[in-house]
Amino acid sequence: MRCAFCKLGISSSQPPTQGVVLWAAMEDSTDQPRLYTADAAALLNVKPGTLRSYVSRGQMPAPDGADRLKGLWWHEATLTAWERPGRGNWHTARP
Repeated sequence: MRCAFCKLGISSSQPPTQGVVLWAAMEDSTDQPRLYTADAAALLNVKPGTLRSYVSRGQMPAPDGADRLKGLWWHEATLTAWERPGRGNWHTARP
């Protein structure tokens, strides 16, 4: 089995010193619970795929952190302060 560095054409005995970032974990400095994609989607009442689309298009606030195994996460306060795209007066009756 080949290592991640080997797949990039870099010797595993000499890891890269610059130019290659395999994963950069962000630390959480608060005691607030982390909402991963499925939890964040449930809070916003959207499907996880919709949430991933918002992220890929840059329509969501930046994640509060990232976990190497579980992926991006947000704090509830970050998501509730955000006004989701398409959330205008669509629910009001038109005259």
